[in-house]
Amino acid sequence: MEMQFEEKLNQIRQSLQQEFDEKIESLARSQQQTQGTPQTIEHDVVRVNTKGSCAATTIDPSGKYTQTDASHQCELYVEDDPPRLVAIGRVFEGGLTIHGVPLQAEWTRVVVDEVHDANAPVPFPNEEIQLVGQASRIFLAWPRRLVMPLSAHTKEDLHRAKHKKQPIIDEDLTNVMMIPSLCC
Repeated sequence: MEMQFEEKLNQIRQSLQQEFDEKIESLARSQQQTQGTPQTIEHDVVRVNTKGSCAATTIDPSGKYTQTDASHQCELYVEDDPPRLVAIGRVFEGGLTIHGVPLQAEWTRVVVDEVHDANAPVPFPNEEIQLVGQASRIFLAWPRRLVMPLSAHTKEDLHRAKHKKQPIIDEDLTNVMMIPSLCC
């Protein structure tokens, strides 16, 4: 009886080992095939509403993640010597994919709020978005090493820009007044 049990156990082990080997071989083949083809990142081309109070919570287009605007704003850089600031954006942590493509650990999910260099290339272009100027209010994959917290200088510039006087035109379009912006 004990001999039959050991035989059965060995058969199960061999069967499992064979299945395991086949899976590993299949994964290796598929990985070799994808390594020859460069993978492009498809960005979510969903416009994100970023208007409103700085204390307001913004919900990402997928509806899964919420972030507070001010606490997650960041500077977005592109490779250069030294790296060059091209936009101000927000980080949306927790997103594991961009348009169905898994994000690698060294990438993060960002939304561009303010473009500084419209002609700069995005780090991971696709058919629709090649330049930072095309990426306003759209989810993008961005290398984590090129995403920095807002510097004191940038915060000051943003604060000044928000408190600039903006023209307000009355209904009959004859009087133009300058009043301070009431935006955050």
